[in-house]
Amino acid sequence: AQANAECRIDLIAQAWSVLSEAAPAERQRIAMASADRALSDAELGLLRLLDPPLAQATPSAGYIQAYPPGVRENGGQYSHGAVWAVMAWAQLGQADAAWRAFVAVSPAHRAAHPVLGPIYGLEPYAVAADVYSQPPYGGRGGWSWYTGSAAGLYRAAVQSICVLQVQGGRVRLQPALPSHWRSLHIT
Repeated sequence: AQANAECRIDLIAQAWSVLSEAAPAERQRIAMASADRALSDAELGLLRLLDPPLAQATPSAGYIQAYPPGVRENGGQYSHGAVWAVMAWAQLGQADAAWRAFVAVSPAHRAAHPVLGPIYGLEPYAVAADVYSQPPYGGRGGWSWYTGSAAGLYRAAVQSICVLQVQGGRVRLQPALPSHWRSLHIT
């Protein structure tokens, strides 16, 4: 909420304003532009769930406030929310933003990065539940092999970025490809 000093913006609310189509189109674009501006961290290559992290909120926000600032749901990159952001940006036709969010969640991309990979410290083939956003652990992955967001990330790649969907026995292919991709091949 605007009056709060902590958790002034939450990625899930921003993404679901698009995915649910509950907000008018212009408000959806504003919501995701605000998410990009306030929650994207280019230096650490991540997308925070909320900002600023919760520390002194009264009444307490519950268990997420028990995590240190920047860890898990308390202002770290929380994979579920980041996957929904991939889907939301793709739904808005903002393919480059969707791709940046995909790369932020992708363990293969993060682990292969020459600087961020060693900091991440997790397997390149298992989606982490979260990536920490605050010192001294900024960029460190947490809780690999624990999240259901791996399936969500796969769906975001196939159904939101590649836009390969089966509807009523018919295949629909209408890719929302990032600008640096020249083509797409699907087998």
